[in-house]
Amino acid sequence: MQLKRQSGELAVSGKFFSAPLRREPLYFRCTLDSHGIDAPHPAPRRSLRHPTPQACDPTRYTATVRRELAQQCQRVLAELQALLLRIPRDGRALTGGKEASIQVTGILWSACDDVVKLTKRGPAGIFADKTRQWEDMLKDVLEELKEWGEDEADDSDSDESGENGDVDGLADRLGDAKLSAQDMIDDLMDSHQSIPRDDPDHIRPRLESTMKRLRLVTLLYGAARVRRFNRLPALPPAPAQSELPRRLDELARALQKLPESFEDLAAAFYELDADEVDAAMRACFGDALAISELLAKDWTGADDAFSQWVQRFQAEIKLPA
Repeated sequence: MQLKRQSGELAVSGKFFSAPLRREPLYFRCTLDSHGIDAPHPAPRRSLRHPTPQACDPTRYTATVRRELAQQCQRVLAELQALLLRIPRDGRALTGGKEASIQVTGILWSACDDVVKLTKRGPAGIFADKTRQWEDMLKDVLEELKEWGEDEADDSDSDESGENGDVDGLADRLGDAKLSAQDMIDDLMDSHQSIPRDDPDHIRPRLESTMKRLRLVTLLYGAARVRRFNRLPALPPAPAQSELPRRLDELARALQKLPESFEDLAAAFYELDADEVDAAMRACFGDALAISELLAKDWTGADDAFSQWVQRFQAEIKLPA
């Protein structure tokens, strides 16, 4: 990996991203290997006649890919800065000996490896990986709702006293210096109201409807990875597919937003607020329908076997009027 520096500014060139450089930059190299760090030494000055433009144009590679790559490159530069700040300016060895040198080098090396892995995965791999992360978030919400729905509720008087007892107990423990943040979160999660046995607001039918459709949404995310993103054509797209980056970015925004919307729906359930539950259900499943529309056709705009699956999904996900 070669780094360029001029006037304290650093630039990194990669497959998707390369920052423009000024003419005649000052090059320096730092040997990074498993044995530690060699002090930076200047390299011959060269004239750069044609500065390289940024290659990861969002209109060609999507803003999603550009953002992911920028985050990885930012980590490389941050770790590089941390490494350079540890090098003594008087030419002496690093404090802490070879072990400290190897540790600092390894962190930077790992950050560089992550950039290489990202470029090898390419846009198709990036979108597939992000979708898997969002799918896992949806599964977490589904599991939480399932566990909450299985809680047995006592009569109303016991519920009220139990709820107040949970809150009072947590308040008493706030003065305990040993109370960790995770303990606080666990206590708050355990203080959720359970569905009353008589269920006057018909929360349980809404919960069952939500869980059924949420399972379908997790299936949609998994199918999108296999049937769409794993088959994503190379970017930049051909002229006939010039709208592909825009479609991908729109999909990414919708796929990322939906798990957060389902978390809001879960919060409405925990409050036993039927009106809020209804509003959140309409929003969540409406957004899921919009995502399915973006996935309905293949990347050339034609129908395929997955298009028929999407039609069945849409019929099942719609809420009754």
